[in-house]
Amino acid sequence: MPKGNFWNDTADEIMEFGVSTAKATATNVVKSLNPVQSILENKNTTAQSGDPGIEKMQSQMEKSKSTPLNFAKLQNTYADQDKIKVDAMRNRLFQLVKGDESKAIAERKREEEERKNKELYGEQEKKKREYDAHQQQSQSDAPRGKVHRTIGAAHKKVADNSHQEVKANKSSG
Repeated sequence: MPKGNFWNDTADEIMEFGVSTAKATATNVVKSLNPVQSILENKNTTAQSGDPGIEKMQSQMEKSKSTPLNFAKLQNTYADQDKIKVDAMRNRLFQLVKGDESKAIAERKREEEERKNKELYGEQEKKKREYDAHQQQSQSDAPRGKVHRTIGAAHKKVADNSHQEVKANKSSG
């Protein structure tokens, strides 16, 4: 044996073993996930073996009055149900969006009305102030006429606004 041949052969055997294991695992997984295929394979192998009990069961299954599943019809039924659900959800989403849109429009209109009312109120207040100012000016400019006093009223002396104290002269007497 040449040197290093043992290790090379061992590595090749391990690699081949890994590849064959991966292939076998893949086929076993497919068989375990697809039980119909394994049943059909068992049916074919038993039919070839000629077991009379299995042949009898197969003939009974063929004679049974059950209808086979129509997968296309089932698929269409489920598709129709999904379509109805999708349409209902689409309609609900549309109503939500439409409701929010109408709320936004109503809010915008309300804000516009408030702004117009404030402007109108401001104009009315301005006109009222101008009118009041005009009334005061017209009242102060107008002559008042003669002030009438009652006949029996005594004339009041007007107090002297100067606060000087006046003393009597002592030498005069």
